[in-house]
Amino acid sequence: MQRIGKTEEFLRNYQSDLTYNHKQEGVDSLNNVTCGTPEFETEEEAQKYLADLSTTIRLLESNT
Repeated sequence: MQRIGKTEEFLRNYQSDLTYNHKQEGVDSLNNVTCGTPEFETEEEAQKYLADLSTTIRLLESNT
């Protein structure tokens, strides 16, 4: 159980960083400050990625 909790924490931190940077100047800002995250061509791609990340976190939380 501890491992899942730590994984959730890492993902929430990652989500917070992505959300913050995306709000700064949109996709360009997000693409400029990330390395391992896929590059986004459109706002829709970035929003879908963030939504999928949220869903993943919720799924992990519901299984703990």
